Amino acid sequence: MDEKTQDELVDERLQADSNRKWRHHRLRVGRKNRQIRRERWRRSVRVAVPLLIIFGSLCAYFGYRASPLNRVAAVRITPPAATKLLGKELPIEPGDNLTLVKRDFPRVQHQLQQRYPQINHLTLTATGNQITAHAEIAQPRAWFQRQRQWYVLYPNGRIAQQRPTEAMRNSSCQIQGITEPQQLQTIVQQLCRLSKSNAENVQTITQEKGSGSSDQVRLQLRDSNQIMTFTNQIATKMKDYQQLKSTLKQPSIVHMEYGAYAMPIQ
Repeated sequence: MDEKTQDELVDERLQADSNRKWRHHRLRVGRKNRQIRRERWRRSVRVAVPLLIIFGSLCAYFGYRASPLNRVAAVRITPPAATKLLGKELPIEPGDNLTLVKRDFPRVQHQLQQRYPQINHLTLTATGNQITAHAEIAQPRAWFQRQRQWYVLYPNGRIAQQRPTEAMRNSSCQIQGITEPQQLQTIVQQLCRLSKSNAENVQTITQEKGSGSSDQVRLQLRDSNQIMTFTNQIATKMKDYQQLKSTLKQPSIVHMEYGAYAMPIQ
């Protein structure tokens, strides 16, 4: 039984050796056959090329992330007025990670516009590894005093505690007797619809007391005339006033609430 088993083991080894030699012979034959070699090459290429592309892409991506090209080289702020305002407030510095900075653009824009009401619009762009911040700085359209504190109104409707300068007083108007935020926002919207010359002609806007309507206001113009109208009609009535102005022979009050007629100022 042991001898038979031993013979069987020998036969199995011989058979395995024969099979191994036969497979090796087939491989050798395959190397000499062009069609077989081409098919093997195609299979290798189909497997290797995607792997090489993925590997190369990963190397390029992580190499770029770690390279100096992915660092902010310079930060530029325009115009000069914005440079003075945002010079130390822009949370971007040379050497910051460019990818993270570009991803954070929307948050930075929103944060700075909320912090500074005079910024009408802020745009952050990246050219190569240089960051450019362009801010549209708006000038106040009106100013007023409340409880001994000075405030200014910007075109976006926001109010900032600020004492108006002499230049600001000459180019914008003073609001008197109006404190409701909705009315103030309506007034600044109307002023933004005026041309520059018409807006600068308005010296004061005063709520007309005893008129029965909180929206009725009196506009004191720098050309010595006055206009009576409503807050939501300031832009329209100022345009109409330009046509009536030439008919006024002396400083007058032009009532434009429900039509138009003028009375000399006593």
